[in-house]
Amino acid sequence: MNEKFDHVLAMMAPGTDLHEALDMVLAAHTGALICIGDVENVLAVGNGGFKIGVPFTPQRLFELAKMDGAIVLDEEARTIVRANFHLNPDSLLPTTETGMRHRTASRTSMQTAATVISVSQRRSVVNVYLGGSSVALDSVEMVLSRANQGILALQNSRAGLDKAIRRLMGLEIDNLVTVAAVAQVIRRSCNLVTISRQVKRYNVYLGVTGNLLNLQHEEIMQGAEEAYLITVRDYAADSSLSAALRIRQQIGALPPSELASPSRIAALLGLGEDHADEDHLVPRGIRAMMHLPFLSDEDAEQIVDEYGSLTAIMDNVKESIGSVSATSDLDEHAVAASLQRLRERP
Repeated sequence: MNEKFDHVLAMMAPGTDLHEALDMVLAAHTGALICIGDVENVLAVGNGGFKIGVPFTPQRLFELAKMDGAIVLDEEARTIVRANFHLNPDSLLPTTETGMRHRTASRTSMQTAATVISVSQRRSVVNVYLGGSSVALDSVEMVLSRANQGILALQNSRAGLDKAIRRLMGLEIDNLVTVAAVAQVIRRSCNLVTISRQVKRYNVYLGVTGNLLNLQHEEIMQGAEEAYLITVRDYAADSSLSAALRIRQQIGALPPSELASPSRIAALLGLGEDHADEDHLVPRGIRAMMHLPFLSDEDAEQIVDEYGSLTAIMDNVKESIGSVSATSDLDEHAVAASLQRLRERP
């Protein structure tokens, strides 16, 4: 449902013809009822009106909205199929809406797969209905303000995550990783992804108005989701990418109280149900290897697969690098020096 709403919001974003049409309707205080898609079923729940069959333009929709009935558009809102159409959905369908136009929109969205947009004449409010669910659209100015707040929250969240990752990497090199340290990185990663999704939804609605915010969002999130998956793979019982994606989805579904529990996160990683916060964990070394210069992701994974842990790799630097140097262009001396610098860091 969220994906469907996002698709509709993108169609209505600033810079689109549909947004321009709705602005014209709001400015004139005429109100409107617009059905988009599932045309056959929409026409089956009503009657009357005029067959139009002309390309959609903001001016045409605005003029047709002056009539009382609904306007029916095709799936992509490119053609005006019918105007002044009288919708008569099942009156027994439950709805909490009170106004006639909104009740009709809500019930029509339940009875069909159409997207129904209701513009209130009296209150100048735009509501979008899908499957009986509705979203009230705020003004562009209000959404822009919320999006800016979201970007600020995203920046702060990313800074906290980066700090937690640096701490975890230090603990990995010293072989002092705890369940709590891993859980902190995963929890911060999950929170960052949650904020990112909300900012994306704001940006979808903002359309061309949100171009700068989109660039900021992409810069802040660069590498964050990859780091999240690598952390999961480094500590999960199953280090495969498919398992990491499944675990990330499970973690994302946790309520806040369980997300704050390191033992709950450890259980989802497949490490057992009875881990204490300070229990010791051994990283596989995927992140450490992938961050080394001169080492490709494929070579890094080959080393990790062969030695099984970062500790074993660090204890056998020459052997670790030599195991892949014969089948690649790997400069084993450069990589060995990088590993040694990690071990000897202040």
